[in-house]
Amino acid sequence: GSGVYIDSLKNKYEGAWLDDKENGAGKYTDAKGNVYEGTWTNGELKGYITLRYRNKNLYEGEYNQGIRGKGKFTYADGSVYTGNFAKNKRSGYGEMSYHFGLTFKGNWVSNEIEGQGDFFETSSQKKLASGIWKTEKSKEGDLILLNSDGYMVCYYANKDLYFGQSANLLP
Repeated sequence: GSGVYIDSLKNKYEGAWLDDKENGAGKYTDAKGNVYEGTWTNGELKGYITLRYRNKNLYEGEYNQGIRGKGKFTYADGSVYTGNFAKNKRSGYGEMSYHFGLTFKGNWVSNEIEGQGDFFETSSQKKLASGIWKTEKSKEGDLILLNSDGYMVCYYANKDLYFGQSANLLP
């Protein structure tokens, strides 16, 4: 059958049931306000899901035992990552179109750009730089990406953007 279950922590499941377990299409809203939609098997959410986070982020893709797989993650600021995840972090090949107008296509390690990749202007898809990249972060919260050929991308906490050669900050 189908029904609604609300536990003592205010987590709520609405959907199909079989043998007193979530089984089939359903929607789970946790006490924090995150909403999971997909297919349950014997009480476990698996396969392709949609996960709407309370902070307005959105994940659409593979999911198994609480872990994101290959999918698309749309951030509240408008940035979009499409690619692989490992332990719920961007890992392996992925593409990130940043809200500030640049797109990175390449390798990720533990949510950070690391390794071979290319930067493009998002609107025109014009390639701006290629190489081996490494992510750095400053104490002020600035995002700084450096490559092996001396290019850098700096997205500052104050929302300024710099892309170009760096004579002083070579990796």
